[in-house]
Amino acid sequence: MDGPEGGERPKGEATAPKPRRDPRRDAVEFADRIRRQAKERLDEVVPPHIQKEAHRKGFHMTSGIIATPLFLYTGLVYGTMVVLITLAVIVVLEVLLARFDMEVPFLTQQLTATRRHGETFSWASTMFLVAGLAIIWLTPLPVAFAGLAMLGLGDGFSALVGKAVGKHKLWYNRQKSWEGTIAGFVAGSIGAVGLMFWYYAATTTDFTVHDFPVLPVVPIALIGALAGSIAESMPQWEDNVSVPIATAGTMVVLWMAIGLTPRFGPLVEWVLTGRFPGI
Repeated sequence: MDGPEGGERPKGEATAPKPRRDPRRDAVEFADRIRRQAKERLDEVVPPHIQKEAHRKGFHMTSGIIATPLFLYTGLVYGTMVVLITLAVIVVLEVLLARFDMEVPFLTQQLTATRRHGETFSWASTMFLVAGLAIIWLTPLPVAFAGLAMLGLGDGFSALVGKAVGKHKLWYNRQKSWEGTIAGFVAGSIGAVGLMFWYYAATTTDFTVHDFPVLPVVPIALIGALAGSIAESMPQWEDNVSVPIATAGTMVVLWMAIGLTPRFGPLVEWVLTGRFPGI
């Protein structure tokens, strides 16, 4: 039978063109497929709860390290402005999400990923930035940078190592482990000494390695890191507050007892001398 019903196409009738594929859509689908496969492989190797903790602590560790060059090379005013703007962005994102159920692409997702389990507001990240800014202004800058190292690296490594391989629990806090506490002390100590070295290198004319006061500074950093590690391991303490207070407070006492300079934090120096401090 001729004609469409007979299965034969009449002569001269044009063949319907095949639908063209959208290259952009193909690229998006390919990227999504790769992302899903990578996520599945990652979940097989690293448990999701450790991934979330790594994301949260990654923000803290990165912020603790970046703060040193930020304040050293831009100054106290601009460094403080960056921190305050970051805090304002966090508050705006949280208000948009809580009151209007509105998300800002990428930013809201990254912010909510830094929340602790059960949090409805990013208190941990907010307290981290507030505590970091406080020790920058209230303690001598070398001490402040050491405190940031302990707050970022020490607390971060303590949590990650403890969750990943922590087997031997502390007798006074069954939520923390010896493995995590020791890892936090080691990472915090290395970070504290490194950031204090960076301070002296950036503020000393024609600096050489021999200009770094190893004997008083390194023991002070180690003792401060030990105090911070003990504070981090205590039960029911807010570590974003207790760690910098313990670390910087211990170091300030030793710092002033030995008579190292600068003797005071920028805010105290400003009040005592009437001159706005520089770096």
